[in-house]
Amino acid sequence: MLRKRPYLKREWCQWVLDAPLRSEVQPDGRIRWWGIIDEWDGRVLRLVTLRMG
Repeated sequence: MLRKRPYLKREWCQWVLDAPLRSEVQPDGRIRWWGIIDEWDGRVLRLVTLRMG
């Protein structure tokens, strides 16, 4: 998905997974993760991962 969103950085995604602000399991088993990215003007990044996380 990073190819579709070139403005995102891989390290931001890893940071959110390592220290999420919040996480939630969707009905289909996928996991949503939220984290604040200071480098991105304090915006919140939401990631969705497969069941394994």
